[in-house]
Amino acid sequence: MKKTAKPILDVFIMMPFHEDFNDVYTTIKTTVEGIHDLGVNFHCYRLDEIKHPGDITKDLIEAIEKSHICIADLTGNNPNVMLSLIHISEPTRPY
Repeated sequence: MKKTAKPILDVFIMMPFHEDFNDVYTTIKTTVEGIHDLGVNFHCYRLDEIKHPGDITKDLIEAIEKSHICIADLTGNNPNVMLSLIHISEPTRPY
């Protein structure tokens, strides 16, 4: 019997890009990508992992739009994370 590949769901993680949060990011990423019993695979990433020059706001919006799941770490009320949440809550986005 041929084994079919599981679909991959993108998980966009919105959190501060500071070394104090690296362990938190690693824990979230490892935990989510370690879930294997749902019939899908997960690919987690943060905005700072998008490696191309350009408009970071455009990259943010594209990451939100292409992701199946968004996770936000609101620790410290980081303004950039809050801005990300504003983009998610736009009424033109079908949630």
